[in-house]
Amino acid sequence: ITEIPVSFAHEADRYFVFADMLFDFLNVPAKHNEKNAFIRLEDIGAYSELSLLEEAMAILRKEGVPPHINLYPIFADPLYSIAVHAGKPTVRMEEVPTFSDTIKKYKTEGAVFIWHGVTHQYNSIKNPWTAASGDDYEFWNYVADTPIAEDGTTYVLDKMDDGFKSLKLFDIAPKIWVTPHYHASALDTVMFGQMFNWVAGRVVY
Repeated sequence: ITEIPVSFAHEADRYFVFADMLFDFLNVPAKHNEKNAFIRLEDIGAYSELSLLEEAMAILRKEGVPPHINLYPIFADPLYSIAVHAGKPTVRMEEVPTFSDTIKKYKTEGAVFIWHGVTHQYNSIKNPWTAASGDDYEFWNYVADTPIAEDGTTYVLDKMDDGFKSLKLFDIAPKIWVTPHYHASALDTVMFGQMFNWVAGRVVY
């Protein structure tokens, strides 16, 4: 190996070649003979385009693939970057009937919900793009490349509790977590690991 294949991990990068060959390099047997994977539908919130979501779900149903939905429970757009929410900067998933009905339907069909942040954005700053849910980092100040100012055990737990209030209304208790844009402080990363059975995503350390 003439370079560092783990200096940057990307879904189309040489990192996967390196990972696939690790057992051969170390001359140890693989822990599992069966190769498993899952498909997750990304960044789903109260104002996601439901026609596209249903189109993806229909394909998964046809192919017999169990759907995993990356869900954030609170939509926030404090700078009004997105025009679909009628001037209300923060909307909880239970406040949008069409979205609520869709989530209930997928739950009865056996969809697995992955918790993908509470708002998937941070406060009222562009972090770094629009400050709107689904676009920005939530647990990392991307602009300053530091932990967010409020970062700490109490802040994270209070925020998670606020998001879980909405999930509980749908009887959703996710066992899998994906950090928005995979980046958080060391403290946050440890906390997520203690709160969930699985933390998925290419975590940035």
